[in-house]
Amino acid sequence: MLADKDLQQLILSNVLTEADPQRVGPVSYDLRNYSFYSDGEERKSVVLGPGESVFVGSVEGISLPKDMTAEVRLKNSRIRQGLALAAPLYFPGHTTRVFFRVTNITADEIALETGHDIAQIMFNRLDRPADVEYSGTFDNEFDFIGLGTYRDVYGSETRKIKRESENLASMEQRIYGNVIAIMGVFIAIFSLANLDLSWLAAQVSVSNLIVLNLSIVGGMAALVGLIAALLGTRGHRAVPWILASVSFATAIVLSLI
Repeated sequence: MLADKDLQQLILSNVLTEADPQRVGPVSYDLRNYSFYSDGEERKSVVLGPGESVFVGSVEGISLPKDMTAEVRLKNSRIRQGLALAAPLYFPGHTTRVFFRVTNITADEIALETGHDIAQIMFNRLDRPADVEYSGTFDNEFDFIGLGTYRDVYGSETRKIKRESENLASMEQRIYGNVIAIMGVFIAIFSLANLDLSWLAAQVSVSNLIVLNLSIVGGMAALVGLIAALLGTRGHRAVPWILASVSFATAIVLSLI
């Protein structure tokens, strides 16, 4: 890792460009915010809600030689504020403005402005020059280009996660619906058993007993169907209503005989 005298030399040799020598620390350089990039827009200030992220472009750029890498770190004050930082390891040969992403990991809003520091950059010298220099999508990136060629990959992953979340929600609804149906069956069985014993003791006729049982079954089935409809559960939602209709119809027919 390079110390302050080496960092001053990097500024003089244009490895660290657009830099202010007064911002050199013992082993790092404090980056200045140039712009914030969110939703395809460039802004000079932004307010991050809980869990929100924004890309940050620095005033400074880098033009790394073959024997050097650079890494961006979050300032201690910003860590304590509740920000998290994601940044690449800049490879030998990479020429670019310095970009990184910060995320608000607190439950409160965090305001960011171009006049306040967020991150610092440090440089490491390799034991020997690399044989291959960086030549990726984001070389010579001085105007923010977003996700570049990786956008479709991230979009596919996002859609996959969304589908899995919807499938999980559907599965939970089916489980709730099945639990309610089972509870309804047990309630109906115990209710019928208790009522039948009471009606037998009161010497209710068999035909009236059947009509009453069918009415109770129909009512329980209708109740299960109503709860399932309110929960929006999928699959077999018509079964309770069919059972209720058959039970009521049979009870009416038997009562008229």
